[in-house]
Amino acid sequence: WDRPIVGADATLRAILERHGLHLAARAPSPALVDHARTTLAAMIGEGLADIATLARRLGVTPRTLQRKLEAEGVAYSELLDQARRELACAYLADPALSVEEIAALTGYSEASAFSRAFRRWTGATPLRYRRSRA
Repeated sequence: WDRPIVGADATLRAILERHGLHLAARAPSPALVDHARTTLAAMIGEGLADIATLARRLGVTPRTLQRKLEAEGVAYSELLDQARRELACAYLADPALSVEEIAALTGYSEASAFSRAFRRWTGATPLRYRRSRA
């Protein structure tokens, strides 16, 4: 970059630099998506797993968050499912927690809804998953 280019075109360089900056500004921030995942996992434990609260905690509007997630090929519902699945698997490692308690900790109002979601994620019921990991 520091070496002079014979026949360099200063006008073209300025155009390409502006275009590069424009593309960089529009590109999704992987850091934002990763931060959204970790923040969402903490929010589930607090019972606040909605996109408006997540966006506010990340310092963006809900629509901006949706656009950035879409640019990464991820929907908010997928992030929520991923976070719930990871928490559920971690909670199931603790035999002191019942399935009903894990359902509540992962944001489900009923154990049956949690069990259906868990079966969809892993192909096993929570109890079968727990036994297989014991």
